[in-house]
Formats: sequence, structure tokens, C-alpha cells
Amino acid sequence: MADDKHHTMTKGVDKLILEDDKKDEAEIDEEQQLNDDPDEDDISPEEFAALNSQMDQLNSALDVLEEQNDMIHAKLVDLLESNRAARKQFKEEQEKKLKETADKK
Repeated sequence: MADDKHHTMTKGVDKLILEDDKKDEAEIDEEQQLNDDPDEDDISPEEFAALNSQMDQLNSALDVLEEQNDMIHAKLVDLLESNRAARKQFKEEQEKKLKETADKK
């Protein structure tokens, strides 16, 4: 009886190992397919130069967007600080008016 359990467990472990090996082989095959690009050498120098130029243009556009984003962020920070100062001043004026009203009574 103990031998049957041992045999069954051994078969189960062997089956898991085989399934894992099959998964590894499938992953390796998929990786090789991704790395074996048949179109890799088909780019002419002119096409490469055009792609390089487009990448430079995209990089410049992204730089402009980043600069605009930084300016907007700085303006928002200034606006928030101004808003806080205005609210603080308004609150102080309200408290002063309430104190004056309470002192008159």
C-alpha cells in the first residue's frame, strides 16, 4: 500500500516536471520567433534617415509639451498660493468684523 502511494506521488511529480519542461520549450520557441525578424535587414539608409528625422521631430515636440506642462504647473502653484493668501486675508477680515460687532454689543 505504501509503495502504491509512493508510485502515485512519483508519477505526479514526473508529470509536473514534464509539463514545466514543455512550458519552458514553448517560451523559448516564442522568444526565438520574436528575435528572428525577417524584415530586420530590409531598411534602406534613406528609410533609416527618415525614421531618425521623425524621431527627432517627435523628441522636439515632446520637449515643447514638457516645457508647456512645467509652465502650467508653475502657474497653478502660483494660483494656489495666491488663493490661499486671499482666503487667509478674507478670513482675518471676517474675524475682525465679528470681533468689532461683538465688542459693540
